Amino acid sequence: MRRIAPSFPPEMWNVHNVTLCCGSRTNTICESWNNSFRPLVGRSHHSIWKTVDSLRKDHNNVQVAILLDSRGQPLRKRVHRSTAQLQQKLHNLCTSITDTYYLIIQINCNI
Repeated sequence: MRRIAPSFPPEMWNVHNVTLCCGSRTNTICESWNNSFRPLVGRSHHSIWKTVDSLRKDHNNVQVAILLDSRGQPLRKRVHRSTAQLQQKLHNLCTSITDTYYLIIQINCNI
C-alpha cells in the first residue's frame, strides 16, 4: 500500500499549541466571518438585494472596527460563558497532559 502525503500538514491545522496559549481555536478566518455575516442576512434563501444590503452593513461594521483600532480601542469579542468554560477545560487538559508527558520523560532519563 502506498502512502500519500497529506494535502495539509498537521502543523497547519493542529490547534494544540494555540489551546495552550489560550488563543482562538478557530483555524479559518472565513468561519468567523461567516458566523458574523449570517445574522446580517437573517435567513437562508434571500434575494440578491438583501445580500447586497448585508454586504454594505458588513462593510460598515469593518469600517467602524478599523476606526476604533486606529484609535487604540480594538473591539472586544463577546465570549459565551459556556465557550469560555470549554476553552478553560481544554487548556487545563492540554497542560496536564503536556506536564505528565514531560514528567514521564524526566523519570525515564533519570532511570
